Amino acid sequence: MNAQLAQLRDKIRQEAKQVGRQPYSRNLVRMLLRQIDKEFGTAAANQVVRDFKLARKGFNEEPE
Repeated sequence: MNAQLAQLRDKIRQEAKQVGRQPYSRNLVRMLLRQIDKEFGTAAANQVVRDFKLARKGFNEEPE
């Protein structure tokens, strides 16, 4: 796995824990997912949503 992708995934993992607890955490996760989508493709962003069970927090997968 690319080092930058791993770093973005770690940031999402940290912020996802704060969704609903801290202001702007949802926005940060969304921005990070968008960055993964742009740099690594929709499939990589969708994999993050599945891996971290972000659908439970209101995030959805995008069509590929």
